[in-house]
Amino acid sequence: MSYVRWSRNVNSHKTPSNQRPEGLPDGVEPYRQSPVFTQDSVPDAFLQEHNTKDGVWAVIHVDSGKLFFEVPSTGTEKTLEAGDITVAEPVVPHRVEPIGAVSFWVEFWR
Repeated sequence: MSYVRWSRNVNSHKTPSNQRPEGLPDGVEPYRQSPVFTQDSVPDAFLQEHNTKDGVWAVIHVDSGKLFFEVPSTGTEKTLEAGDITVAEPVVPHRVEPIGAVSFWVEFWR
């Protein structure tokens, strides 16, 4: 899996939005983004509880379809649809699961 360093000059459908996602603290900036994943290419680790490192927030962007997002420790469960984003906090275990055909990517902030 190849991740790219974030740049305001990225010119693709994966370009992060100009608006700061809700749930991110002041002072953090995007620094890396994943490739686009589909229901067929989502890493197995994402389907299980996993977490980011201390000080790293993951912003999940859904391009098409539906993606289930869960934070078991808080009971948070969301169904994300095309155009939706959600934030996974540092070191908090979470998981995702495709609901049929889906396309999504992850942007990392620190």
